[in-house]
Amino acid sequence: MASFYLQALGWLIIAILSCLICYQDFKARKVRNDIVMVLAVVTCSLMILTGNYAAVYVCLGLFLGGLLLTQINVIAAGDIKLLMAFSLAIKPDLILLTFVVIGFTGGLLAVVYYLSICMNKLSNQDNGIPYAIPICFSSVLAIAASL
Repeated sequence: MASFYLQALGWLIIAILSCLICYQDFKARKVRNDIVMVLAVVTCSLMILTGNYAAVYVCLGLFLGGLLLTQINVIAAGDIKLLMAFSLAIKPDLILLTFVVIGFTGGLLAVVYYLSICMNKLSNQDNGIPYAIPICFSSVLAIAASL
């Protein structure tokens, strides 16, 4: 029973950190390393509590794939770090679904940004789309499903 409360507390901390990350990415297009490190410690703790040690292999795969995608400028390094931190608490069988939800919510965010630019609410000079928002949203849901 105590494990359930620890898992719920861990998820709540992850959700709060995710809101902070989303806010910072929306305002400054930056994913701060110190917050991602705290997130990684909490997700690593959840990995140990749930016995989800296979998540380490997923995290390693994300690192290697993310390194390549970062080098060819497909995705930002901050987004890869964020995905790696979240992946420690997501069951490996939910990773693909998590990526699909990230893709759909990221696409929806891109459409909203495009429409905002067309309606002159945003400048073309904005520094891209705050992709931490779909990453956090999808990952927090996947972690809840993994508990």
